[in-house]
Amino acid sequence: MNLKEINKMKFKKIYIEITNQCNLSCSFCSKDHLPAKEMTLHEFKHVLKEINPYTDYLYLHVKGEPLMHTQFDEILFLCKKYNKKVNLTTNGFFLAKQLDAIVNTGVVRQINLSLHATYPKENQVLNQILKSTDILLQKTDIEIVYRFWALPSKGFSDSQAYKIDQICTFFNLSDEKKVEIEEKQNIILRKHLYLNKESEFEWPSLEKDKSISCGTCYGTRKHLAILAGGNVVPCCLDSAGVITFGNIYKETFDTIIKKDRFQKMKSNFQNHKVLEPLCQKCTYRLKFK
Repeated sequence: MNLKEINKMKFKKIYIEITNQCNLSCSFCSKDHLPAKEMTLHEFKHVLKEINPYTDYLYLHVKGEPLMHTQFDEILFLCKKYNKKVNLTTNGFFLAKQLDAIVNTGVVRQINLSLHATYPKENQVLNQILKSTDILLQKTDIEIVYRFWALPSKGFSDSQAYKIDQICTFFNLSDEKKVEIEEKQNIILRKHLYLNKESEFEWPSLEKDKSISCGTCYGTRKHLAILAGGNVVPCCLDSAGVITFGNIYKETFDTIIKKDRFQKMKSNFQNHKVLEPLCQKCTYRLKFK
């Protein structure tokens, strides 16, 4: 494939699940029951070689906690070697441990801190997260987003309200900013620091009754995901690999994205048709109207 053809097939971002393991077990997270798997450095390097021409931006998660990876620093150095910009979504539990790797490699452009869960030793962990955030704001230009993406229908849960209060206290936020947090969805707390709110969403599942066959999605069009076991799927919500186009450890990435199923899904989304059963049962894609 020549450069012109590759540029036509470039993705805005590619999700790579460097590990599907997590130190927490949140009620709102889908339960896939897949074997625990961490990408080896050899496997990750192979993935980077395969996708290198197709994107400049990597998101190092699908499920799992990326900062748990036993060679996380080496993962970031490989991203630097391949000149990739990295986004991280993390529960923040291991942020202090991985600070040096994040600062020294200089490849991370954004960190989304998912603060939905209740931590063990909550006060201690949250304090570490806030201190680590402050260090990153002082030493880097990384965009940091505090995410509350599992909001109940009425305001914040007790744990979420506690975290909001601690954030406000730590950064000495004004009363006006506190009102913004209550009333708005996306709030700029200070330079490079944001807070984002979303109501709790349902993970797509073939077991759901409702199906919607019209609409669109960015999956296959602007992004896709590679699971820890190598399976290539359309998006980060297909963490169980229900829609698998191929395995990047066994086939070339170019072969996988040229397959009939992939191309049909992409074409159908462009024409506002949804034919894959899992996608028909996905309510999250309705955000892309």
